[in-house]
Amino acid sequence: MAAYQAGLRHLEGDGAARDEARAVALFRTAAAAGHSDARFRLGLAHQSGIGAERDAAAAARWFRLAAESGHVEAQFLAGLGHLNGIGVAADAAQAVHWFRRASEAGHIGARYQLGRALMAGRGTPKDPTAGLQRLREAARGDHLAAMHALGLAHSRGRGTPRDHAWAARWYAKAARAGHAPSQFMLGLARAGGLGLPVDPAAALFWLRSAERGGHPPAGKLRRAVAAKLDEATRSHIRRRAAARRDEAPDGRATDDAATIRFVQVALQALGHAPGPVDGLMGPRTRRALRAYGRARGLVFDGGIGEVRLRDLKAHRLAAEAGS
Repeated sequence: MAAYQAGLRHLEGDGAARDEARAVALFRTAAAAGHSDARFRLGLAHQSGIGAERDAAAAARWFRLAAESGHVEAQFLAGLGHLNGIGVAADAAQAVHWFRRASEAGHIGARYQLGRALMAGRGTPKDPTAGLQRLREAARGDHLAAMHALGLAHSRGRGTPRDHAWAARWYAKAARAGHAPSQFMLGLARAGGLGLPVDPAAALFWLRSAERGGHPPAGKLRRAVAAKLDEATRSHIRRRAAARRDEAPDGRATDDAATIRFVQVALQALGHAPGPVDGLMGPRTRRALRAYGRARGLVFDGGIGEVRLRDLKAHRLAAEAGS
């Protein structure tokens, strides 16, 4: 629609004088004719106060109108509004309704929020299995909070068997991208040997990262871990920190260092010898994978692969349950 396109030009200063108020006026014209993107833009204008009066209720109203027209981002924002009571009454069921709509259209953030709601039974019947599936979908879309939520679910055995090694894999993926709560949980895992071998250097590295990222509990735990170390160990850690290769990727989609560490832990638990749990796909890890593959009838193609990864996870849990 011409009015909407003209509004964009004034909003962005592209081929027309930058004029947010004029842009909003043009968006109103387009919105009155049912243009969903124009309705969404009006919601953003009232939410931010750019070109229009800051008004949470008006923003929520326009987001809902755009959402009802099928605008996916507006559906997500409508869900957040009802979740947090911003501009509308807090209503968990309405939040789930809009998150579900946006999730079905592939919105990563909506899948995370829907997963959380299903895990907790907030606004919808509790369904941890479905919740974990939504969280996995969001995590595969690089949603860091979803990765962290998956780690917590596996750490605590919520909707899935408790598996600290699998939890550490998700924490590590989010930690590498700067997610401070995951950095803290990975530091905790390294300090306490939860799913990974105890490694004070790695623990201090991740706890310090979490502390710098503004996660308050990290400083206290970092100091507690450091207090237990002698000077020789502290000196070794300082030298190691200067040349860290921690979390180095292997170049394959599934073969990141966090995944390789999990595989090494699982292979050790199943009686194979992958070498040190270092997140590096070295010759010993490859030999152990080949041996495991032969024993399980899986073809080794040089990488881990999703089929082998799922098989390792299930086989390790079954072996531990039977021990």
